[in-house]
Amino acid sequence: MATIAGANTTTLTETIPTESINGLVLPPANLIRVYQAFTWQCPATGAKHVFPQIVAAAVTGTQTETDEFTATDLETVKEEISPAMIGKRSFHSDQVDLEGSILTPQARVNAMADEVENRIDKDVLGLFVGAAGTDKSGSNLSLDFFDEALAAFHAVKPNHPRIVFVGSTNQIRDLRKAIRNSAGGALVMGAGAAVFNGLPVQGYCGEWQGVEIYQGNVTQADASNDAGGFVACPPMGIADAALGIMPGSGVGLAIWRGLTIGAQYFPSRQGTDITVSAYLGAGITADNNIWSVFSKKAA
Repeated sequence: MATIAGANTTTLTETIPTESINGLVLPPANLIRVYQAFTWQCPATGAKHVFPQIVAAAVTGTQTETDEFTATDLETVKEEISPAMIGKRSFHSDQVDLEGSILTPQARVNAMADEVENRIDKDVLGLFVGAAGTDKSGSNLSLDFFDEALAAFHAVKPNHPRIVFVGSTNQIRDLRKAIRNSAGGALVMGAGAAVFNGLPVQGYCGEWQGVEIYQGNVTQADASNDAGGFVACPPMGIADAALGIMPGSGVGLAIWRGLTIGAQYFPSRQGTDITVSAYLGAGITADNNIWSVFSKKAA
């Protein structure tokens, strides 16, 4: 049959858009941030922020009748955090908006802030590398290794009943495999169900032996091993106007200035120079409230 004249994609090609752009601009690839779930976030001033801790001193002996108690010192030690300025800068031309980019100015700033937050998460989770702990480099994380590390952590007497374990994707893979293979798979539907089956969030994986399990963007111990670990911290929701959020956790984020947006328009360049920054520092607050676990990356 012959074609018929009229309106079609050939005659009206100039009126048809060559492509459509989805209104949702997807974020860059990155593991879900988890540091907020267990980190002591506190306000800071001065050149450094100091976390003092009372030195343990056991009460020994008993008083002899009419005699005096022996006087003992009350001593303290400290951990310190020094701040660093972190941030991201980007120049946004007027043409981007004049030509109708669906990525709005606010969305672009939000994306920059998100990258700064990712850096904070990485800095906090990187603290396991320098912490005391259980080194199983060259071996995959197993239930026996997990129990050994947890017992060693309890031996240093963490201050809080709430304990979390933050592992790499490799460490969580090995923990789930160990649960799957233990007791003929019975733990998959028993005590290990929460960790093995997971929950509808990427970061929090459930509980194992009363320990909250998180999968995070932890740092490598070296090229072949990952550095996860345990943290003792207060329950979520604990906050104080002066002390900050979850005061007393083994990992701290001292904040001199939180996320701050700065923008300056340059007529000569026809655009806006935008910077998102923060002035803060991450550090260990008390050695007895953090315990690292090094284990093999490869399956």
